Amino acid sequence: MRKTATTILVLIICMASVFADGWIGLGSGVDFGWIFEDDNNPSSSTMNIPVSVMGAYYFNDTIGLAFDAGMGIPMLEKEGEAPYEEVRNKDYSFVSSIAFMLKGDLSDTLLVEGGLGLGFECLLDRMESLSAFSYMLSAQGRIGIGVILGEHFTLRLGAMADLPFLGSATFLPEESEGLFGSINQFKLFGAGVHAYLGLGYAY
Repeated sequence: MRKTATTILVLIICMASVFADGWIGLGSGVDFGWIFEDDNNPSSSTMNIPVSVMGAYYFNDTIGLAFDAGMGIPMLEKEGEAPYEEVRNKDYSFVSSIAFMLKGDLSDTLLVEGGLGLGFECLLDRMESLSAFSYMLSAQGRIGIGVILGEHFTLRLGAMADLPFLGSATFLPEESEGLFGSINQFKLFGAGVHAYLGLGYAY
């Protein structure tokens, strides 16, 4: 998972160095996620704090791509009707997304933007007797505003909505190199909402 995260971060930095009209910076926020009950799984929900490298490149005044990659810090979780509890085993997840964007300038210093894309999240969850590696793909929509701060800085504020549609989990025993059980491909029925704030360098 670390190699995958490093590779994606390097690609994003390379993209930012090649493109000539966009911004790149750091962002954080609050991420709420829900997986709804079905025949195989009970309902569950989580609250994470994401910290990401984020940015965008616009091909012209209207059309572009937004991207981000970073980690999610788990804070609270619940299952079924139980109350929220603090996450004791804080295994950080790797999160990233890419989206096709449209933007419009409201003034010389204020813009509005929105788009559709894909989100990706993977997690190595260490438990007492085994570990579980899982990933999840989501359809994503986002909307936000940008504030131009001088010549080279920009402030981004907005929200993303996620609809997970595919995931996979692999279970590994703690004291063996072999697989425990089998890889489980599964579909998900859930939702996520992520409010974000980012400060970036415009290039």
